[in-house]
Amino acid sequence: MEDKKAIYRLVIKEERKAQKLYRSLAKAMDKTDSSEIFMQLCKIEELHEESITNLFRFEFPDSELEINLEKLPKLDLNQALDTPQAALEFAISKEEKTTEVYECLADLAETDEDKALFLKFAKDEEGHKELLQAEMNRLTGSMIWFDESELNGMMEH
Repeated sequence: MEDKKAIYRLVIKEERKAQKLYRSLAKAMDKTDSSEIFMQLCKIEELHEESITNLFRFEFPDSELEINLEKLPKLDLNQALDTPQAALEFAISKEEKTTEVYECLADLAETDEDKALFLKFAKDEEGHKELLQAEMNRLTGSMIWFDESELNGMMEH
């Protein structure tokens, strides 16, 4: 039982860290399209935290979450994430890791409802990664705006 409590606490902590990251990135990219994307992702992570918190409180009504926001590490965006591309790459890597965590939690879930919740969160995190990758492509000019297969045979004439 303590293992499950620890898992919930870890997930909630990671959701809070993601919120903090996205708020910081939105602030760093103030008044850009990227800023709005980071704020949207922050709101989604807040919903994830709320869902997991509610699940924790339902399963363990007599237990405290014991997660202190002040204990979360400070983000130094100027040092490690000094360009939009570096910030997006970092955010993408965090989404990949979070997807893996939720997939592992789904495998460990004791009920079909818990498994479905964790799989939904894994899918959401994968969607976040795709959104971040699209923003990266937009910023670097590498966005593919058509299906390359549509060009098959066109160059032969």
